[in-house]
Amino acid sequence: MNARTIHKAPGQQHDVADLLQTIFATELAAPSGGLWLVSPWVSDIPVIDNRAGDFSTMLDPAWGDRWITLSEVLARLVTLGTHVVLGVRREHEFTDAFVSRTQELARLGAADRLTVRRSDDLHHKGLLTDRCHLGGSMNFTFNGIALLQETVRYTANQSELAGLRLEYHATWGGTLPPIS
Repeated sequence: MNARTIHKAPGQQHDVADLLQTIFATELAAPSGGLWLVSPWVSDIPVIDNRAGDFSTMLDPAWGDRWITLSEVLARLVTLGTHVVLGVRREHEFTDAFVSRTQELARLGAADRLTVRRSDDLHHKGLLTDRCHLGGSMNFTFNGIALLQETVRYTANQSELAGLRLEYHATWGGTLPPIS
């Protein structure tokens, strides 16, 4: 799949949730050099359903058979060598709690590979890795994934990703992959 647009109605969160799980499981199996998560509001949503143990070989074995949260995945990616950039709005209760939790977990690994940038006027939403971009109207919150009507677009087009990496890097900082 090179590109896909999902128009999500309330209660139809499975397509987006499944896509996020695939993106993050792939990242844990083969970490990107850089990952940007930009969203005005972010909460510590469950992103990988490991209750059946399906992902145990690529996850932190200490996590066990349960839902794995976004902060845990991002902190694990930091320890695996990914430079993670979080772009969020300033001073919002659950976003601040998510950022604090991610920073706390990353300190156990390599906190220097976690960058947090805040903006008062942020409205953009996107997740960018070396392999894909997921962007659109959805905040990375329970409401964004499970309740609200949202449109998101997924792309794996390498030419498009190269341009997005330059844009995200210019705005939010982070690490660009070496030119080969």
